[in-house]
This record gives sequence, C-alpha cells and structure tokens, in this order.
Amino acid sequence: MGRLFDNTVSDYLVSDTIPIQGGVGSTTPHTFCAWINTGKADIEQVICGFYDKLTSNQWSTMLFNSNGTFRAHRRVGGGSATADTVATVTANTWHHTCAVMAAPAETRAYLDNRSEGQSTTNIADGNNLTHIGIGQHRDTSPSRAFSGAIAELSIHNIALSFFERDQLARWRYSALLVRPEHLVWYRSFRFADLNFDPPDLLPPQLRQVKHLLFNEDNSYPAFGAHPPGIVYPDVIDAAILSAGVSVGITDGELAAAATSFDNRPFKPDTIFVPS
Repeated sequence: MGRLFDNTVSDYLVSDTIPIQGGVGSTTPHTFCAWINTGKADIEQVICGFYDKLTSNQWSTMLFNSNGTFRAHRRVGGGSATADTVATVTANTWHHTCAVMAAPAETRAYLDNRSEGQSTTNIADGNNLTHIGIGQHRDTSPSRAFSGAIAELSIHNIALSFFERDQLARWRYSALLVRPEHLVWYRSFRFADLNFDPPDLLPPQLRQVKHLLFNEDNSYPAFGAHPPGIVYPDVIDAAILSAGVSVGITDGELAAAATSFDNRPFKPDTIFVPS
C-alpha cells in the first residue's frame, strides 16, 4: 500500500541523511521518481526532495504547483532553477512523477513521462543538502504539505533516460528493475514497516537498510492505495528475461491491470534479477 498524507496535520517523513555521499554538489546528477494520487490539484504540495534543515533557501525537490503543473526545483541562496510541465495533474488519478537533476544547467520535470519541463538556469545544488523530506518542504519553515497517496519512491544517482523513465511510468516496472546498480534509495510503501522492502528483491547496495524515515511529531501517514500493475522482481521469470522477450502479467496481484499492461517489452541489460 502507498502512504496517505493529510495536509491538514503534520503528516510527513524525513531522514537525517541522504544517499549521495558528500551531499549533493553541482556535478552530482540525481533523479527522483514517485507514483502519486492527490485529491487536490489546486495547491502547492511537495512530493520528495533533499533539504538543508538549517536554512530556508536550499533544496533539490519535486512538487506540484497550485495550477496543477509538476515542477522540478533546485534552489541555493538567491539562485533558483524551476522546470514546469505543461500538462497538469488530474485529481484522484495515479500519475508518475520524475525530477531529473542532470547537470548544473539542466533541470527537468516529467509528468507520466509525456510532458516535459526544462530549465537551463545554471545553479549548483548546495553541499549542505543533508536530509530527505517527503510530503512537505522540510527546511526551517516547513510548508507545502502533500494531500494524497505517495508510493514507489526512488532515487538514482544518474539522470535517467527517456527509455528508463518509460519503464517506470508507462510499463510500470518497479525502480528495482531499472538501472538498479545506480539505485541509491527506494521505498515502495507496500508494507506496514515503511522502511521495509524484501531484502531478496533489493540490489546488493540496498540490502542493508539506511537513511531511515521517521516523523519528528509522531504523526505518521496512514496506509493508502497503491498504484495498480507495478511489476516487481519476484514476478519476473528469469528464463524469459534472458531470452529478451516480452512478458505477460500472470501474478494475481497484477490481474486487474493485465488488459492494459500485458505486452511490456524488456531491455535485459537494465533489468535486475535477484540472486
């Protein structure tokens, strides 16, 4: 199940560390991805980002604007790079969101990988970005609380390509199957323990759980809905993968989505099969 955030209370999640060594510098690319379902398409609301909790003007994050467009936003001091999509979120509908911080002058936002916003403003992420914030801006002035469900959060330490983003957004592969060697943080939110995912499904670098999430006010987001049809490593047949052919959906968990997602192509060199 996803986690259901209530913007009228202190529902948020934080980690006091981030999964990119040495903080986030100007030469450190990173990609945030998540599935979201919000009941409010007319408020500013944060999905996930890196923050400096000692200041109010340093972050690398993804959020929705009050007009429903999706934004990738990097800010250091007085400098700001914002990339907004043209397409807008539809309330009470699952959307895939992706913020690609590719280079100092390349900030990109994707909604369902079909609407792109881009900024070429040259800005370095602050080296003091030291913690993860989910469901709220988590700096010295917390704000922009999220309303709705968040699931399948992932952070890669590379700029994901169009094909890789499509694997996540259109073909609904878990991030565990997309460039897993560059996956530095992942939470599916499918389990009662929000920091748990089955270790045998995780790539080796994530099997020791780090960057634990918590709520400083002990107000944790409840279980909510989960996006349908997500393909996890345990439903992939390794023999079929090695042949490099399309795989149909046979697992009971995915049956409801089979009509729409039964011919998903695979690119074997980006797929992780657990040992």
